[in-house]
Amino acid sequence: MSHYVVAGPLGSRDDFTTFFRTKHHTIGVKCGCFRGNTDELLKAVETVHGDNKHAQAYKAAVDLAKLQIDLSEYPL
Repeated sequence: MSHYVVAGPLGSRDDFTTFFRTKHHTIGVKCGCFRGNTDELLKAVETVHGDNKHAQAYKAAVDLAKLQIDLSEYPL
């Protein structure tokens, strides 16, 4: 388990997306100018990309982050 995952290059900009554990034990996301959580990212991706290959890649990256990032109560 880890506290962050970097995935990329992804999307129409071939950029890297960073997923990280927040101090509230949720998954935060930084992707280009986007900052938010995984639910907000998926909403933004659906708005921009629908269900094209870029959207599918972002969804796969979110799934990977959820598998890999440790959200337990242990200190950061």
